[in-house]
Amino acid sequence: MRLLILGAGPAGLAVAERLRELERLAGAGASACDIEMVSDEDHPPYSPPALADHFLTGRESTLFWKGRDALERLGVTHRRGQAVRAVHPGERRVTLADGTSLAYDSLVIATGSRLYAPLPGADLPGLCNFKSLTAARALVERVRRGEARRALVVGAGFIGVEVALVLRALGLAVTLVERDWVMSSTLEPETADLVRAALCARGIRVLDGQAAAAFEGAGHVEAVRLATGEPLTADLYGALMLKGADVRAYGMRLLDPGFGAGSMAFEALRGRGA
Repeated sequence: MRLLILGAGPAGLAVAERLRELERLAGAGASACDIEMVSDEDHPPYSPPALADHFLTGRESTLFWKGRDALERLGVTHRRGQAVRAVHPGERRVTLADGTSLAYDSLVIATGSRLYAPLPGADLPGLCNFKSLTAARALVERVRRGEARRALVVGAGFIGVEVALVLRALGLAVTLVERDWVMSSTLEPETADLVRAALCARGIRVLDGQAAAAFEGAGHVEAVRLATGEPLTADLYGALMLKGADVRAYGMRLLDPGFGAGSMAFEALRGRGA
């Protein structure tokens, strides 16, 4: 059997580990299933919740929590830096961005989610996020090169708060904008007040109850306009945390005919953030 896993995060790795465990329990001996994994990032599987700790401490043990060689030890072929262009469930194959066609018997979609901000100007260049190792590394390297002194983070959900804390620890003046209260999707207002106080104690300016209306700029983001009309400016904009997470389907139509027997939609869950 040929299993194709799209996504090299914790979910995709867990699938590969479980399959190898089942083979062992069944006494299959040598791996009976050919497993191939495709990911658009050029990294081994890592833990997204460990990104902040990694960039603040330099530790890799929690980031690559299974080891950099986890897939090699499992006998999994890993196609790094390969974006998926299309899935053809009726033909049981996947087309990559470079035109490569991969056949499969079973398919696991473990692509995780992407952050998005449904506001005018959200497609302007210059918006940063902390959702992937690649994006987070680019953001932190920019700060360490001294290219930013002030940061504006839109959305005080878990990711927005985490990014604000990391940027503040790196020495930036940070403003955190939230339309409701801090971490409103997970905390009651009374508990959120404690988190807000802790953020302020660390020197983060918290503008809760302030809705962002648009990202503005000529060719790249230059300001965030609030619903009140007030513009906020900074050197670095973490503006893709506004409305939480959406499924990373890369244009794939997960409900098309063919996604039934022999295929699995794994971790295709919509998450909420700020």
